Amino acid sequence: MQNSESELAHLLENLPVPAYACDPCGLITHFNQHAVRLWGRVPSLNNPADRFCGSPRIFALDGSPIAHDQCCMALVLKTGTECTGTEIILQRENGQHVAALAHVKPMHDKTGKLMGAVGILVDISAQNEVSQSLRNEILKCRSLEQKFFEYTEREQSRLTHHLHEDLGQQLTGIALLVRVLGRQLSAESHTQVDRVIELAQLVSESIATARNLAKGSYPLELDHGGLIMALEDLAHRTSSLFKISCKIRHDDFFQYEQSSAIHLYRIAQELIDNAVKRAYARNIMVECKAYNGVMSLAVTNDGVSFKILSAMSKGVDFDLMHARARLFGAHLEIRECAIGGSVICWLDNEASQQQEV
Repeated sequence: MQNSESELAHLLENLPVPAYACDPCGLITHFNQHAVRLWGRVPSLNNPADRFCGSPRIFALDGSPIAHDQCCMALVLKTGTECTGTEIILQRENGQHVAALAHVKPMHDKTGKLMGAVGILVDISAQNEVSQSLRNEILKCRSLEQKFFEYTEREQSRLTHHLHEDLGQQLTGIALLVRVLGRQLSAESHTQVDRVIELAQLVSESIATARNLAKGSYPLELDHGGLIMALEDLAHRTSSLFKISCKIRHDDFFQYEQSSAIHLYRIAQELIDNAVKRAYARNIMVECKAYNGVMSLAVTNDGVSFKILSAMSKGVDFDLMHARARLFGAHLEIRECAIGGSVICWLDNEASQQQEV
């Protein structure tokens, strides 16, 4: 027995991490100097005042206190079952808190009788600080992403207003003047009537181009009729401009946060643009669905598959779309098909609401 205890003491002392041992009653029988440094004190051996752990106080990650007779060591001695990787907070006598991972393994004799347990505590304070620092940096990046998108949308909205209101009105005024001039010259049988008619046609085409540019820059329907109307207009313009089939289907139960509408529109717009210009799709379907309370926006096309496009160095850049989705708690799922492919934006309404807070 004495040899076993001596071997245990020698083993613990040579471990490079904080370690200690307790008897079946939870009394501390051995500990190494690493444990003393972690606890910030030297506990008394075989003393009921220092049962189960040498730290004065133990807390869970949420800050709630853990009674010593409910800590990992105590539970292992009660159940005889190993405890691995439980994250806890230890408080030293000076009030300092240390994050640690607790690993506790029961010890049995040859007959299976519980002889005690060995606890190993791994100080993870430094890792937690690094993790927190990394989380802070991620939050900063997300904040910058959001500001970038907000600035971009403001500028595009301003450009749309300029194209639609200022330039559009000016071109409309010019068109009216040209028509009046055309009628006057026609009445006089002037030789330049055909040139004026041609000029009127060019102005009309310029007005149509300005309107298309305005709609492509910022969807005015989004503010007046909502996401579905804006997507229907996008699908109609795509079909007309590229002479393909672009349709939209939607459930009446499809719901979304208003703040996410512009991002959903931009994701669909980018996927449609890629399907037409890179995948050479002839048929595109945009679907807004609600299934068991889960909302999704999917864009499917029958063009060249994502895998082939990637091999041709023409792969779709999903980074911007992923960034947009993150802003309102959504995520993208990319589905490969033999012909074409589908990208689904899954909406998490609860996460979306939390993003707004």
